[in-house]
Parts: sequence; structure tokens; C-alpha cells
Amino acid sequence: VYCGNKRCFTRTFFDKNRILLLIFRVWSKEFDVGDYKWRLIIYPYGKEKDHSHVSVYLAMAETSSLPIDWEFNANFTIFLYNQISMFSIKRRAAL
Repeated sequence: VYCGNKRCFTRTFFDKNRILLLIFRVWSKEFDVGDYKWRLIIYPYGKEKDHSHVSVYLAMAETSSLPIDWEFNANFTIFLYNQISMFSIKRRAAL
């Protein structure tokens, strides 16, 4: 999907109620934005020891063909929505 001068996409794949409590990390399917393949990595109970929050990362899915010293700059926004409490959070970040 193309939104003005930005590439926009939506990924909906994670429902915490359908995931066993023992799962430490969840990966999305790969998706294309521009010329690159991406995936979301979610830690449902956080990546830190207290497990009191969710951690969400945007990662390049294919890096094996890139040079060893590759760098990439990406600006992105992640929007999370809790269907139970109707609470949402939106964070902008850069890689």
C-alpha cells in the first residue's frame, strides 16, 4: 500500500489469548516494504526480567546477501491495540 510519500502497511497476526503462556517470542510472516523483506518480532511478556510489558521489534528478514558492514535507516511507527481494555499505544522509531 502506498500512502503519499510513505510506504504504509498493516500486519495483524498476534492475539495473546490464543498463544500458550510458555511462548517467549513470536515472529510475523515476512512482508515486503520497498525492496526489502521485514518481519515483526514480539516478546509477549517483554524481553526484560520483570515480564510486565510487551516488546515489539522491526527486523530485516533477509540480511545474508548484504555486505558485512551494512547499515540501514528506517523510520517506522508501531501501533498496538488492546482489544480488551480498548487501550492503544503508538510509537515512532528509527532504525
